Amino acid sequence: MRPRSCEDYKVAIRNIRRDSNEMLKELQKEGDISEDDSFKAQKQVQEATE
Repeated sequence: MRPRSCEDYKVAIRNIRRDSNEMLKELQKEGDISEDDSFKAQKQVQEATE
């Protein structure tokens, strides 16, 4: 088994960010969170995954 490369970790982080943003958009669509809360949360996700 080879060690994971830096690129593997970057891809994993991008996938987490994408999944989180999709979940937030779905919550907004269902009316569970406001549009403002969705955008704030997406910004927090972006900052956490930079």
